[in-house]
Amino acid sequence: MCRRRRPAFTLVELLVVIAIIGILIMLLLPAINMAREAARKSNCMSNLRQLGTATHTFADTFKRYPPGMAGPLPPGTQVPPYNGQFSGHLAFLLQYMEQAGLAKVLDQDKDSIDGISIYDVDRVGANFWRRPSAWQFAQTKMKALLCPSAKGAESIPDPIFLILTSDYGGCTGCKVDPKSWAGGVGDAMGRTNYLGNAGYCANLGCQYTVTVGNRPCSGTTLMGPFTNRSKNETRSFVDGASYTLLFGEVMGGDLESDVRHSFAWFSCGGMPTVWGLAPDVLDEFAWDQFNSYHPGVVHFCMGDASSKPVSVNVDYNAFIFAGGMAEGGVATLGN
Repeated sequence: MCRRRRPAFTLVELLVVIAIIGILIMLLLPAINMAREAARKSNCMSNLRQLGTATHTFADTFKRYPPGMAGPLPPGTQVPPYNGQFSGHLAFLLQYMEQAGLAKVLDQDKDSIDGISIYDVDRVGANFWRRPSAWQFAQTKMKALLCPSAKGAESIPDPIFLILTSDYGGCTGCKVDPKSWAGGVGDAMGRTNYLGNAGYCANLGCQYTVTVGNRPCSGTTLMGPFTNRSKNETRSFVDGASYTLLFGEVMGGDLESDVRHSFAWFSCGGMPTVWGLAPDVLDEFAWDQFNSYHPGVVHFCMGDASSKPVSVNVDYNAFIFAGGMAEGGVATLGN
């Protein structure tokens, strides 16, 4: 009896098929990665819009925007001493971000300490780290405050928990300092990849003038919505809310010795715009700039709660104008 041999691949044919499959996978991977990044961008912009919506709800309730931070009085005071509650603007928005239950218990320890709320913009109370409820609440991890493209933000040690803006003396220059506990003291604090806009150099507590794009601008008009003890209203957006930055992405950066730091959401104030956007190179990220892991762009929420990507190559003057609420230099920042 004759047996008919079954047709089979030769070794050469099998190698050719494997090579073709490998080429197809290589062609598909970039498209898959692009689709994933597009989804992450969409999620990130949604997070920013949520912050914008929460801010507007807060403003509708209290007839003003939350302060950038309940920090030292008077504004511009250098620390130490740490005379302030140091609760940041994001802490004020929690009850409008599906965190109403937590927000209610946040301030329950005020009577046992100094009788002053951590939300009080007009009086100086105990630091949040001295308040048991506030310190516990500051450790809350909130997914809505993390950019999906920023991996491992929660695991970065020694987060920046304060951004302090002051002048060099005699209001001759702008100085912005980060404060971070060493030795892992603040490691338990929840992190954020979004902070409010403080404008050119926030509130220095003094009068100064700078020239931006051949336009002399006072420091007051260049301030953003979120500065120390600020009480901005809708009418504060003289240049128009849709032309003014409200929130932006912050991935953190190097402080010293190439040690990267992230931000604690509970206590950080607004981010100044004086140094522009960080370049699209991760190794050049600085903690004192809005920056992003998205290629070529940093996402922002505008004053009207819309979100948009801004190119890292945006004109510096246009970016500064977008950071100020009332300097008169209206900029669209692209699409």
